[in-house]
Amino acid sequence: MKSRTVAFGCLFIGGVLALVVSEQPWWRATGEGVALRVSGTQATGGLSQALAIVALAGTLLMLALRTRGRRVVGALLLLVGVGLAMLGGLGLQPNAGAVGSEVHGVGLAAFQLSATVWPWVFAISGALVAIGGALTMITAGTWPAR
Repeated sequence: MKSRTVAFGCLFIGGVLALVVSEQPWWRATGEGVALRVSGTQATGGLSQALAIVALAGTLLMLALRTRGRRVVGALLLLVGVGLAMLGGLGLQPNAGAVGSEVHGVGLAAFQLSATVWPWVFAISGALVAIGGALTMITAGTWPAR
């Protein structure tokens, strides 16, 4: 019973944290008196938000499955968690065209990108999802039936 609570806690907290952090400013572009914030969703082309939603959907799906299904979904969530952690850890920079299109008319011919702490928080949320997925795979057989 305790392993189920820890697994669901890691999955839920990691998924919600990833969803919230994907909308935070991961990068700041400054130049010529203009400052622009680029969120994680913008920097990754929506991948950060999509993976967070998949983590939450998989967590909810496990409530309706039996042991074998929970183990399969746990393995998939382990992979999703690794993907979240890698995406945050890589700190993908937005391209210059995306930054320029955000400004709409204000010239940032020369701008400087600086990273924030949010990609690392996103990577931590991925680690939580991966831990929850691994714990689910290992202990799903001891959980009570649905």
